[in-house]
This record gives sequence, structure tokens and C-alpha cells, in this order.
Amino acid sequence: MSDKPRRRSKVLWVLLLLVLVVICAPVALGVGAYLLLQTDEAAAEGTVLELRLGADLAQGPERDPFALLTGESTGSFWALRRGLRRAARDASIAAVLLEVSNVAMDQATLSEVVAELERVEAAGKPVHVLLGGDLVGDGEFALASAGTHVWVLPETMWLVNGFSATVTFWRGTLEKLHVEPEVLMFREYKSAGEPYSRREMSPYFREALEDVVGDLQDLYVEGVVTRRGLDRAAFETLMSRGIFTGPEALEAGLVDELGYLDQVREALREVAGTDEYEGLGLSRYLEGGGGTLELPEDAPQIALVFGEGPIVASSGSSGLFGDSELFAGPEVAEAIRDAAEDDDVQAIVFRVDSPGGSAVGSDLVWREIQRAREAGKPVVVSMAGVAGSGGYWVAMGADAIVAHPNTITGSIGVVFSKMNVRGFYEWIGANVETIDFAENAGVMSGVSSLTEPQRAALVATLEHLYGRFKAKVAEGRSLELERVEELARGRIWSGRDALENGLVDGLGGLDVALGLARERAGIEGEAQVVLFPEEKDPIEQLIEDLLDVGVPGGLDPATVEAWVEDQRRPRLEARMPAIEVR
Repeated sequence: MSDKPRRRSKVLWVLLLLVLVVICAPVALGVGAYLLLQTDEAAAEGTVLELRLGADLAQGPERDPFALLTGESTGSFWALRRGLRRAARDASIAAVLLEVSNVAMDQATLSEVVAELERVEAAGKPVHVLLGGDLVGDGEFALASAGTHVWVLPETMWLVNGFSATVTFWRGTLEKLHVEPEVLMFREYKSAGEPYSRREMSPYFREALEDVVGDLQDLYVEGVVTRRGLDRAAFETLMSRGIFTGPEALEAGLVDELGYLDQVREALREVAGTDEYEGLGLSRYLEGGGGTLELPEDAPQIALVFGEGPIVASSGSSGLFGDSELFAGPEVAEAIRDAAEDDDVQAIVFRVDSPGGSAVGSDLVWREIQRAREAGKPVVVSMAGVAGSGGYWVAMGADAIVAHPNTITGSIGVVFSKMNVRGFYEWIGANVETIDFAENAGVMSGVSSLTEPQRAALVATLEHLYGRFKAKVAEGRSLELERVEELARGRIWSGRDALENGLVDGLGGLDVALGLARERAGIEGEAQVVLFPEEKDPIEQLIEDLLDVGVPGGLDPATVEAWVEDQRRPRLEARMPAIEVR
């Protein structure tokens, strides 16, 4: 008997050992640092809560243990909200210092962060904002406009120049690679497949995008001029110019002072009335009990479930070696089911931030929301930056839907896509031969084109799925089917337009959704907000992920091959296109 399999197994285990050595060294350092930084001490009197905002901000708690242990987490809206709520009523916190640079936050979440900062100011605690980095853009300025006193580094360039929407079209690239995209979209406004099937935007895509981004810019300008007390016409003139300097921003009233971090801290030390500046970061503040709202143990509970990222129909999509930014339909459905079955939970708030994805994954969540309602648990959806297509599917059956005016939603439609890569294989010198044992055995093959009968069958299937989507919208939103068709057709809407068209019930953020949930459940006064699934300690999460993943199997070549094959599979989805709004 050949010993090649045994040798191959030994090689894999050697590779595994090397991988574990590489992984475990930073993990061990991260665990050590995490344990050293943990504290149960409350903030000292006169403390300044220090926040740093940049890059993107997740909605729910960080689920990646590596990011938590190594300090690479970009943070979350949930953690920020907890910290600022506590700081507003914590007598030990004298002020807040917010450092802002390189923000890549959606406008809806950004507006909710602004509201939380304003809540702290309303409690009599000044918020000093320092704008840093190489340049200040629209997002950075929007956050800064909520500050009591706004500083900017003297040499930072300003690029507050209004919004633009960017979509990359890959049709030309695919042709150069001899790849044939085959895309079916329902209906004319459904643009998720356009980046692959077209070289430019269709008139429908352009119309909807212009309307939505125009709304976003209008809301942005309205917000910053109101918060900073600016003349709107003068600000729009400056925004048309776009590029200017810190001193010019100061002269225009966009900021209050040019300065550096040490100067900001000295100013805050004077505000706090302490001999020495005492700053405390958000993570340590939360670990020291700063994120806890004191309520009686028997206080009513509202479950909070987060669903964010592209929707997939499989579980196990997050964790140690997975993608923690995916919305796994079965896992989110399970969280809603657990909340519905918990006798202490009186209502459920479901926070959605998703461009859609798998119709099956979306429908699993929709079903659990129906079951929760049948069990007498009101369900209220809070839409964040994006809740479109599958992101709307998971929301449409709730008791109530709250969107922010800046939310991008709707996109009620479906899309099918597959890539015929036979030309690519031939181009690189490969030959693929297929033997079909039924007439349509190769309909989903990535190495053949759709025949006309196959295309007709797929169109009929998409028509059925689109019809089911519309019917569920009609039922959930109490609309006539004819009206749903007018609002659907794959078109995206701003939250403001969605309210006008009956696709959502109210405008606002998480607070409004929690208020509606209390009202629907008959809760008077404050309620405990309980996360489902429960937020885990980073070390506990790491151990759980290691046990779940099965590390040796993760290195199996067959697993890698299966993953590659999955990328070639056709997709039947309710998804929005990737739109970059800056």
C-alpha cells in the first residue's frame, strides 16, 4: 500500500502547526494585553471620556475575538451609544473628547451618533471635537458639527465638497477576460446586476440613484448648517468650491479654533477643573461599568437583535476563520426565535443594516418574525444605513418599521446571475468537457450559456419569486398589490421617501424603535435592552470559535476546492448594487 496519503497527512499537520504558531503568538499577546487592561474601577471625578472615530462603525457588538484581543476593532455603534448614554448621567464624566479622522460611516448611523453627542451636551457636558488626519471631508465635518467646541489641526486640508455616488461597471473587464455574464433582473430599476451586464448605468438606475443621493445631500446640508448656525447659501457656496484650508474653515465658522491635541486636552482640563488632565477611553470605561444602566432586575426586557452585512443562507459564516461581516440568515433567525421564546422578553427590536443577498436566508428571518408576533411578542425594525432588497424582505413583516431619513431602502426585486467562464478557460489554454445525463443538467453550469428554453424557465422562476416578495410586502404593509408594484420594480428609496410611500412607519433611529417597542408591549418607563445572542467576553468567544471551526478540516485541500467552486455558482438573490456614496 502506498504511503503517499500518510506523507500528505504529515505535511498538512506540519503546516497546521506552523499556522497555529503564527496565529497563537499575536493571540497570546492580545489576551495578555486584554487582561492587563481590564478594570472594575469607576471613572475618577473630572474624567474626560475620549472617543476616536474613523473608518467604518459596525452596528452590533464586535464578534471577531481577534479584533477585540489585539485592539484592531473599529468599534460599534452599540458600544458608542452605551458609553455616551452612561457618560451623560455619570457625575464623574466632566466632558467628552472626540477625535475624528478618515470617517467611512453611512449617513444614517452618523446622524444617530450626532444625536448621542447632542444628548451628552444637553446634560451639561461639553463635547470638544478635534478634526485630524490629512483632510476633513463631508463625514468628518458632519460629526464635528455636533461638538460644543470644534478644533482642527492647522495643516489639515478641507474637502467638504458634497456627495457623489460611484458604481464600478465590470462588463468591459469581463469581456477582456472572455467571461460572459448572464444576468436577469426584476424589474427595470433592479440594478444589482448592472455592474456586470452593462458598461454604464441604465436610465432607471441613474434616476433612482440621483433621487436618493440628492435626498442624502439635502439632509446633510440641513443638518450641518443648523448645528453650526451657518448661513445655508454661504455654506453651499463654500461646498461648491470644495477645497480650502483650516484658517478658511475657521473664518467661515465651520470650526471654533485651530490647535493640537495637547491644547484640546488643556482646555478640557480647565473645563473639568482638575489639576491634571484625566482621560479615559471608551473600552476601559465600559469595562469599568461605564456602559451599565442601573435598572431593577425585574425591569421589563426588550430583546435587541442585529442583522448586518450581505445576507447568506448558511450558518457558520462568522467566527475565527469566517467572515464576521456576513448576515447569516439561520443565525439571525435563531436569535429572534430565542428572544421570542424567552419569557422575560416582552418585545423585540431588530436592527437591520444590509444590502440584501440570499432570498432563502432573508425568508428564514421573515418567518421567525411572523412566529414571534404569533407568540405575542411585538417586533419593531430599526433600519440603519441600508436596508434594501433582502434587507427590506427581513423587515417587511414586522409590527412597525423605523427608518432614518438617510436610510437607503426598498429595492423590492430579485436578480439572477451567473458567469460563463468557458471562454476564460480556453483563453488560458484549459479545456473543459461536460457530459450531461439530462436535457437541462448543465443549466447552472459555469461553462455554458443559457439556452432560450432555460432562460424562459429562469424568467418564470424569478417572476414567481418577485411575486412572492410583493405579496409579502402587501400583506406586511397593508398595501394593494398594484400599489406595491408601483413602489417595487427594484427601485431604491430614501427613508424619507419610504415613509411617504408607506414602506416604513416612522423616521428616527434606534431610540424611536425602542420607544415603539415599549408602546406595543405596554411597557411604562424604561426597559432593559438585552442582546440576542448574548455578548460574549473576547476570550470566551475565541475558545468557542476554536471549538466550532475544526481547525484541521479548515486546511483540507478539498475544503479549499469547495470554496473556489462556490464562487462559480449562479446566484438567485434579492440584493442591491454596491454603491459608494462619498
